[in-house]
Parts: sequence; C-alpha cells; structure tokens
Amino acid sequence: MDIKEYIECFDEISHLSRDKQFTVLEKARDEIQSNTSLPSFAFIAFSVRVSFIFLFLGANYFLWELSILKFVVSVLLGLLFARVLVSEINSRLMQRGLKRVLRKNTV
Repeated sequence: MDIKEYIECFDEISHLSRDKQFTVLEKARDEIQSNTSLPSFAFIAFSVRVSFIFLFLGANYFLWELSILKFVVSVLLGLLFARVLVSEINSRLMQRGLKRVLRKNTV
C-alpha cells in the first residue's frame, strides 16, 4: 500500500510536516495490519477485484450472450468499479487507524 497518497489527505495531521505525516501514517497502517490476521489491504484489494469481475461477468452472461468484446468490457468495468471501492475502503481503514494512533499518542 502506498502511503504517499494519504499525505495532506487527513485534516487531523495536515498541520504536520510531510515527514511527520508519513511517520504517523505508517504507524496507522501498522496499527490496521496488526489488528487483523490477514494482510488486510492486499486481501481487500484482491477479493474486491475478483468479486466485481465475477459480478460483471455473471450479469453479462445472464442478461446477454457472452462474447469476447462483452467479456473484455465486463472485466474492465469490474476492475474500474473495484478500484473505486478499494480506494474508498482503504481510505476509511487509514482514517480509523489514524484515529487510533492519535488517540494513543495523546493519552
């Protein structure tokens, strides 16, 4: 997971320097990964992508006949929607981890 995309993203740490934001975001990522038994970011990305691809392929198969062009379009649409959802889920997970890290540092 690339932490750099979350620098200057959260209001809670936007007043800090970029180096400190990076450090806090790394701690938040580690906090998230330590609380789950699976590698959460990689597992979420994989499972959401596969689910959306199968969802679009299944809908395409049941609604229309499946051709090569429709197969490719279904896979591309599945990947596009999955990317949006994975990005949203990762942002929310980082927000939760960030809140936990900031709570631990202030208490």
